[in-house]
Amino acid sequence: MILNLTLRTQNPVIETEEVTITYEDLMHRIEFYSDEFDKLGWNKGDRICLKIDNDLEFFSLILTCFWRGIIVCPLSASVNKSYEKMIINIFNPKAIVNELELFGNYSKDKKVKSIAPFDESIMELPALVTFTSGTTGVPKGVVHSLGNLLRSANTFNNHNMLDERTRMLNVMPKYYMAGILNSFLCPLLAGGTIVLNETFTAANAATLFKRMKKHNINYAWLSPSMLLLSIKMLRDERVINWVRKNNPTLFVGTAPLPEKTKNIVKEKLGIEVLESYGTSEQLFIACAKKGSGDSCNVGPVLDNIEVEIEEKDGSIIVKSPWSMLGYINAEGLGQDTGDLGIIKDGCLEIIGRKKDIIIKGGQNISPVFIEENALKCNGVFDAAVVGINHDFWGEVPILFIIPEKDYDKELLSSQLRLLLPFELFPEEIITLTEFPKTVTGKVIKSDLIKSLNLC
Repeated sequence: MILNLTLRTQNPVIETEEVTITYEDLMHRIEFYSDEFDKLGWNKGDRICLKIDNDLEFFSLILTCFWRGIIVCPLSASVNKSYEKMIINIFNPKAIVNELELFGNYSKDKKVKSIAPFDESIMELPALVTFTSGTTGVPKGVVHSLGNLLRSANTFNNHNMLDERTRMLNVMPKYYMAGILNSFLCPLLAGGTIVLNETFTAANAATLFKRMKKHNINYAWLSPSMLLLSIKMLRDERVINWVRKNNPTLFVGTAPLPEKTKNIVKEKLGIEVLESYGTSEQLFIACAKKGSGDSCNVGPVLDNIEVEIEEKDGSIIVKSPWSMLGYINAEGLGQDTGDLGIIKDGCLEIIGRKKDIIIKGGQNISPVFIEENALKCNGVFDAAVVGINHDFWGEVPILFIIPEKDYDKELLSSQLRLLLPFELFPEEIITLTEFPKTVTGKVIKSDLIKSLNLC
């Protein structure tokens, strides 16, 4: 990262709707903010919370913190007050940056002091704290060094051949790891260009592929729910033809990708989707490669990663050279991912989450298996399965679905009976208009269980 900023001076590194920034421009911004940090008395080892709406300045400040050895914790500008207070109490920052007025007015012509040479000794010290999106309980603060982030990003780039031709659309939430590592640091280290665009929402989903065409994007990171909603709302034949012709690479992560979504993308756009696997604690673990996205689940494990599948239950245990330094508010190193999987034909396949497994009469039932089969049925837009207590069986599966216009409950039941063994058939099928999800697209199954008490 540091070398790219100083050697690729006139190459474009960041594009927004308003401006194009070269590597030289970005370095000037870092030098400007470094001067401002000096005025504020912020030094190596200090903790700063960053809550800035402006994407360009947000990432400029992140990089300045990295360069200076300041530990940064990004916060969503729209987070609710009680959650924000909890995060701040855990992180205990020296300062909270929630407005650019804290600094002087930046201009490209402003004279700044040359920043001190990068201090290599800070590479393995704490640099970034992100909080798990956490579908249950208190979120945990995951601590990574800059060395961790750069090693993981470089290995991913080599795995997937990202280089200076990369034009990455960044629409992931910027205060989560996927917005920082996947969509920003990876293309930055590759010497490519990051196109900062509106963070994805349901309101702008219909324009996602149009924005890709407008900015000539060849790489993008999406969650499964982002991809499904965008592809369903895509109607413009000119955009569809552009995607088919230019074949941009779509990486998908943060949650399991249903086979149905892959098939919809393939049928409508004629392109494959590259599913990836990683955790906040271990960063990138595996990713499908170009040409294998249709058959390789989350793909081969990245170089230098050790993955062990425990015989007793299929737990995925990971050891990586970029494992987190620890949690800021909990014990452990996150090597037990909490996921279940197998390795088949050199590819890692995720079967489900340990905590989601339903034990019915002593039999382990995978919610993912029921969800995948429900998505094969007519009239089902999305599906989620939870287990609830049962007096006789111990636990039974409940199927929640988001229906499409042609949904028919009796037809769904009859189709599911052809696809599922009797003992896996859901105890009840419940329709909802939407699922509670984290900003990274994970269904909050604990909220689904709570909703049963309100029905």
